[in-house]
Amino acid sequence: MKKIVVATHGHLANGVKSLLEILGANTEQVEWINAYIDGESIETSIETIFQELNENDELIVFTDLYGGSVNQKFVKYANLENVFLIAGFNIPVILEILYLTEPLTANRIEAVIESCRLGLKLVVPDRIKNQNGTQTELNFFE
Repeated sequence: MKKIVVATHGHLANGVKSLLEILGANTEQVEWINAYIDGESIETSIETIFQELNENDELIVFTDLYGGSVNQKFVKYANLENVFLIAGFNIPVILEILYLTEPLTANRIEAVIESCRLGLKLVVPDRIKNQNGTQTELNFFE
């Protein structure tokens, strides 16, 4: 079974949860960790996640900052089989991983990350051109 954890500093994880629910995503298999806000130990939350992990489960952990304290708490588990740690996520990468039906591999996840990274764009209306190279209305999908 695929399990997902979104672990962040502050309330960001709950914000991601809210957005995914608005988009209609099924988040039943997602665990949300909002670190350092309620006095609950992040270590306790992480230990519970790994204690409940079954041998055949795939676990994908998204953290907000590469090298940040939340990310560092998960690093010691990143070498476990079927555990994948992704730092510095965006919404498209979470959605794509959430809806993948094929078994996960490091290569497949890297391809998803690269594909979703391409969706990060500086939007400058004066530079938006259609396929003919002429200025167009703000139609991003031409």
